[in-house]
Amino acid sequence: MTVLVTGGRGAIARAVTAGLIAAGQDVRVASREPSALASAVAYDPSDPAPALRDISQVFLYSDPSTAPVFDFKVENRTIALSWRNLSEVTVNYYLIDPEFSFSSNPFVSEDASRFAIIRPTQTAVLTLPKDKDSMEVPLPGEFAKANVVIEIVAAGQRRAQAYHANTLKMNVAENYGRLELREQSAGKPVPKAYVKVYARLNNGTVRFFKDGYTDLRGKFDYASLNSPEVGQPQPAPIPVERGNSSAGLDTQMLQPSELDQVTRLSILVLSDANGALVKDVAPPRE
Repeated sequence: MTVLVTGGRGAIARAVTAGLIAAGQDVRVASREPSALASAVAYDPSDPAPALRDISQVFLYSDPSTAPVFDFKVENRTIALSWRNLSEVTVNYYLIDPEFSFSSNPFVSEDASRFAIIRPTQTAVLTLPKDKDSMEVPLPGEFAKANVVIEIVAAGQRRAQAYHANTLKMNVAENYGRLELREQSAGKPVPKAYVKVYARLNNGTVRFFKDGYTDLRGKFDYASLNSPEVGQPQPAPIPVERGNSSAGLDTQMLQPSELDQVTRLSILVLSDANGALVKDVAPPRE
């Protein structure tokens, strides 16, 4: 059994080669510049067949600078995409119900794999300019005023981000666990907007944290317990949906003993007049 070790000039490949030889393995070292090494064979990633002749196993080391990578964010009805070592990407659009989607997966950008089994509402393949490493892509008109998850797929990688059409401006005091909601244009407070908060623990578990409504000042305290101020009755919070574990809607409520395990919070705001907004924040420290 012969093992092919690529990237033969590098420190990692040399260490792997030494370990294999010490273990009694037959080793063939490959490099893009074989003349720099004794007994090395040429290895061209675009045509690996010659180097793979009579090889049973391969240690494949990839130079990080040549690895395909991409990232993106969605703001102001535009996808800002950046990439390296890619010629095209696939963009999938999924229309969503914001409250259902949020309850199913509050941290959507950290878990894009779930969309692999869902049929997208629309798909587009983008050819990336060879002389650039970034571009802006306007959202299709039918999604510009909708609640949608944008997923980009390339080189076996998936990334997703939710986009919510809204006219909201939310200020968050993360240390104190308080938010203030205002209209984007007029700057007026947005009262009676529904707020739902989920927590991610340090072991990756997601817990329902709190829900309620903004007060007349457009403010909401998500750090304290669910209890209205004396003399200020509030609408009953929408109950957390239960019973469908496959959709992620059976998330348990955070226990007091788990407070010190919270690493991240995801906040959903819903306003009948102003739309929806989702924001990830650090847990309060005060």
